[in-house]
Amino acid sequence: KICLKKKTTILTTSETSKKNLTKYFFNEILFLYQSFKPNSNNKTFKLSNYNIIKNRYILHVGSFDKRKKIITLVKAFYKLKSLKMEFNLKLVIAGKNRVNGNIEVFTEILEFIKNNKLEEDVIITDYLSDTELMGLYSNALLYVFPSSDEGFGIPVLECFSNKLPVICSDIPIFREIGLDSVSFFSLENIDELTYLIIELMNSKIKRDILINNGKNRLKNFSRKTFVKGFETIIFQKISN
Repeated sequence: KICLKKKTTILTTSETSKKNLTKYFFNEILFLYQSFKPNSNNKTFKLSNYNIIKNRYILHVGSFDKRKKIITLVKAFYKLKSLKMEFNLKLVIAGKNRVNGNIEVFTEILEFIKNNKLEEDVIITDYLSDTELMGLYSNALLYVFPSSDEGFGIPVLECFSNKLPVICSDIPIFREIGLDSVSFFSLENIDELTYLIIELMNSKIKRDILINNGKNRLKNFSRKTFVKGFETIIFQKISN
């Protein structure tokens, strides 16, 4: 508020962010979706390096921040394993282990994994390059995004690009970005998340529906659309 003039226009990345900003600013606020450029897959990527098999693992990419609610996913995975269904499924968590030097979240997850004997089933990779990440995206069965708060959610678009079905927590930004291309569960509801994982595991038809919807949804986040939208806003401001 100190830095912005009253006539300054704020441009943000989603309608959800716009609504949040209106609580603090009285300026004109506009939103324009981020652009997304798919990364090429690494054909030399080896799943064997992580002891995983194509289409036999659930993926999550992100830092071990409290708002990411990764523990919800780990607990749902444990419940899934406890059902003793006939499947050889693993959980891969890719992301930086520390956030601002705080390792409480990471430690909590490691303790849960150890206490419930999940060391062979949950794989934590730490930081990976974009090329390595695309290898994980393109070979996973499902992606789960359990966050309680996000500014946008680029991994959702990365899933769409890699034909990967997505399960997200039911928060406004995911509803806005995902629409009918994502399966939603109530925030921190382990039972609902477990059910959705089982549902998509057992139904190729439902997975294919999400994949097809995601492919169509991705068209709204192209660089061409972003640049055109940004130019329109700038020209309007200059004209006024």
